Amino acid sequence: VTIPLGLVLSRLFSKKEHDRNIYAYGLCFSNFGFMGLAVVQALFPQVFMEYNVFLLPLWVGVYGWGIPALLIPKDQADKSIKAALKRIANPMFACMIIGAVIGVTGLGRLIEGTVITDIINTAGSCMSPLAMLLTGITIAKIDIPKVVKNWGIYIASLLRLVVIPIVLTPLIMLLPIDNSTVLCALCALAMPLGLSPVVVPAGYGQDTSLAAGMAVISHALSIITIPIVFAIFSGLM
Repeated sequence: VTIPLGLVLSRLFSKKEHDRNIYAYGLCFSNFGFMGLAVVQALFPQVFMEYNVFLLPLWVGVYGWGIPALLIPKDQADKSIKAALKRIANPMFACMIIGAVIGVTGLGRLIEGTVITDIINTAGSCMSPLAMLLTGITIAKIDIPKVVKNWGIYIASLLRLVVIPIVLTPLIMLLPIDNSTVLCALCALAMPLGLSPVVVPAGYGQDTSLAAGMAVISHALSIITIPIVFAIFSGLM
């Protein structure tokens, strides 16, 4: 639902195709990875593994369509099937598939309590600090006074953080699914705008000031909006 919604709403923000694509990506895909995983691991550890599985089709959407269609310049984008599969077969996605196979087959019991699990846990603990370092590097490069005057960034951030989760979550709750799946959906919907619109265009020499501003403002606002959104639905779930 968020993909067609994001594509339509993005046309209201700018006439420039590059800027529209940045807004579209932010409205279509939240930071359900770095930020979402950190929030779920800290607040809802009981659904952490389920949340990882829940994200698999979302990652396919990001690497199969979102990044190549919206963030890579058209004259430099490889639209072949082989290129799409290569983007999906990135280390993070591949490791999640391997982890799922280990869990489903019961192989996890064989390595539980060994040095292998210690290595995996230690590497996993690096995720959030590295994401924050990347965010800090991004903030250092933008023109803060220019960013805070862009009204479009605030509207897009509030749509992503408040309107989308509050409107869509009740509709999800009408489906015949359990509360843990609803919680996973809410966690994915209520996160701020991700960093991909900053990192990917930067690799192609594109302007990243708008994307960096959206990342900064939305993450700052999420400190307020995430507790409010979860408080609204906590009683219902």
